Amino acid sequence: MRKNLLKSKMSLHEDNNKTLAHKLKITLSAFSRKINGTSNFTIEEMKFIRKEYELSDVEFLDIFLIINLLFGKIIFKVKEKMEVMEGNNNKTIKILIGVIIGLSAIILFSGIFYILNMQGKIAKLETEQEERLKRQMESQNMASVQTMQSAQTQQQSNINRKEETGTRSQQSQTITSNGINITKEEGVYIRVNFNTFFGSNEVCHNIGRNHVNFPAIYSGNRPDLSAALLRFIKKSDSSFVNNSNLSDEDNVMNWYTANCVRYNAIGSENSKTLRYFYNYVSNF
Repeated sequence: MRKNLLKSKMSLHEDNNKTLAHKLKITLSAFSRKINGTSNFTIEEMKFIRKEYELSDVEFLDIFLIINLLFGKIIFKVKEKMEVMEGNNNKTIKILIGVIIGLSAIILFSGIFYILNMQGKIAKLETEQEERLKRQMESQNMASVQTMQSAQTQQQSNINRKEETGTRSQQSQTITSNGINITKEEGVYIRVNFNTFFGSNEVCHNIGRNHVNFPAIYSGNRPDLSAALLRFIKKSDSSFVNNSNLSDEDNVMNWYTANCVRYNAIGSENSKTLRYFYNYVSNF
């Protein structure tokens, strides 16, 4: 404490050590120790002195060195806090460095794993693409072979049909030139025996009648009749399957041979027209 400042205040109020000790209700020796700084005034004693001498806040704090004490404590606390913070900062920095190193390692290993994984996927995709291209090439080769075989088969079929058509045409021309046109008597004879010579089916009647009455159909010169007969077959027989690779006449005669009379000996013997028709039917 500041002894001289307190002494000056005591003098202003006409006090000495003895009188102030009496007012504080302590012994003179106890007061002497406190004013000399050997011991400290209690809070109650300091309050009494402040009130007795009407000390201002600054004077009170200055006499008893409370300002210095507080300032010293504050400095000490600040210093202590700074040391703690510095220690904590060091720890924090170390932790942050450790975290950064750990994250860097994780990122590095993740990158390596990603690269290896992508390389594996790329290799797998390349292999799959090669296999897919290989399969496509094999499919294209097979399709080409099948197309060539189909074209060859179709070509051979066309050749065969042309040969058959040519044969029938030659036969038709030969017989027509020999007088294939039906006579009136033959017409009556055939009309009375439709079921016997062609079959009981009305479609069979129509096919037979049109062929014996219009011999030009044999040589393909009456495609209108062949087309009309084919429509009649389609309308009458729901199970009929038309072969688009064949002519209308070929489709008609194929159906006839499967469903009608192919040959009748009596009719063939009695009518040259029927004989020619049965000979024509035998080509299918």
